[in-house]
Amino acid sequence: MKPLFKMLFDRNNGFQNPDREFTISRGLPQPINQIDYKTQLRVVDTLRQLPSGSSFPIRKELEYTVRKMTRDYFPEYKIVIRSLGETKRVYRLA
Repeated sequence: MKPLFKMLFDRNNGFQNPDREFTISRGLPQPINQIDYKTQLRVVDTLRQLPSGSSFPIRKELEYTVRKMTRDYFPEYKIVIRSLGETKRVYRLA
């Protein structure tokens, strides 16, 4: 009888996540309030691929996210954020 119960509980012991959320593991950034986490990961990925002397556009509400991700993950980067009216542009100088 004991092996039967053990088999029943072992089979349904997996982690159920109905919202399809993923856990934040080591090396991933901590969430920022009012910013979608996927957008935050996209910013980190874009910064990682950005060569020196290049730029990319962002929305105004992502300025803090870009600065924080640069400070936390790429301290060797020197960036400048310039306003272009409705949007802003991030330039990597070094």
